[in-house]
Amino acid sequence: MEVWVFWLLLFCGVFSGEVLGFPNGGVTSACDSMPPGHGSSVPQTTSAPYYISVSNTSFGPGDKIIVTLQANDSSSFKGFLLQTRTILGDVAVGTFHIIDANTQGLLCNKILNSSLSQTNPESKKIIRAIRVAPADIGNVEFRATVVQSLNVFWTDVKSQTLISSSHPTPVTSGHVGCGTKKFCFSSPAGCNLDDPSCYFMSSEEEGGDAFKFEMSGLSDGYISIGFSDDMQMGNDDIYICTKNSAGRIEVQHAFSTGRTTPEILPLGDVQNTVTSFNNGIIKCSFTTKNAMSTHLKAAGTSYFIFLAVGPSVSGQIQKHSKIPFITNEKVNISSYMAVGGTSSTPSIIKAHGALMLIAWMTTGSMGMLFARNVKKASHSLLLGKAVWFQVHWCLMALTVAKTTTAFILAFVAAMGWSNLYFYWISA
Repeated sequence: MEVWVFWLLLFCGVFSGEVLGFPNGGVTSACDSMPPGHGSSVPQTTSAPYYISVSNTSFGPGDKIIVTLQANDSSSFKGFLLQTRTILGDVAVGTFHIIDANTQGLLCNKILNSSLSQTNPESKKIIRAIRVAPADIGNVEFRATVVQSLNVFWTDVKSQTLISSSHPTPVTSGHVGCGTKKFCFSSPAGCNLDDPSCYFMSSEEEGGDAFKFEMSGLSDGYISIGFSDDMQMGNDDIYICTKNSAGRIEVQHAFSTGRTTPEILPLGDVQNTVTSFNNGIIKCSFTTKNAMSTHLKAAGTSYFIFLAVGPSVSGQIQKHSKIPFITNEKVNISSYMAVGGTSSTPSIIKAHGALMLIAWMTTGSMGMLFARNVKKASHSLLLGKAVWFQVHWCLMALTVAKTTTAFILAFVAAMGWSNLYFYWISA
């Protein structure tokens, strides 16, 4: 009987870690592949209700970055394994400073505190740590396995890419190759991408029907590029780089109809996404094989390019905060050229404003003043009518003509009654 009990206890001691999990976080056996080792359970394939955010998306040797693993509002987690890995890497790199009572360091890849796990099985909403960058390892990302319960866990929770100053491959390659290897559009023309006043986009054909797009600009919410058949908003294919609810920059695909908020579309075949947000400047690059569409049908490669910025709320873009930058003519996004653009009101609307100003501040006012002040002082005739009346009539006729012309220009610019109000408030 004693022998049977002995072997039973030995069996439980050896295999209880696999059967019951690791409630106290001792998961060094999962350092490489990062599964929690919960018996025969397999990872969830749905989108994880957790995300990783960072205090900065670029770093140099010795820099400290605050990393946060957090659950969505309605979720929590009991266990986790958090590491820093190089892009496409399979081992933990760098070390963490422990600043959270629910967190402990692990020895992975022969480096103490290169990984983090929980200290207890209690439910948690958020944990934080400080990551200390080692020397010269290249661009990295944070990866986590997050355990909701014994049989429910996710193994592929990732942060955005962190760019190493030791390997200064920027998120966008900027003006390198502009005009010789790719199409570029910027305002001011040829500006430095680190200049807060510089707004930039580029496109580069990558074989077949794939295009690599880059964009960069100062914004607290989003930056977007639109492809249009004309210089007016509406029926435009749009890509947006925007802050989501976690403060991370994500890429969205959208289509605009009129001057309302663009309709967000499925992202589709978009790959190789790299984003950053530093010193208020959003940068992102990605490759897409999605067919370009400006009227919900396939189009060519020549468009007017819009470059717009504005605020966003949890990834939902708001009205752009300034007039978009627009190319002066249709451009071929597969060509090798570099063009500049300005954020200015279209000429037709400038003409509308000038005519309205002249009509009501000059000719209209002068006509009324002439009738009021000259009517009794002058009795001269012109073509059988009093001179004051003829002058008053001519000035008021000019006012009506200018007002009518200005209204027609606004109507033409808005392309119909339905968009006229939205055009006036957004122009």
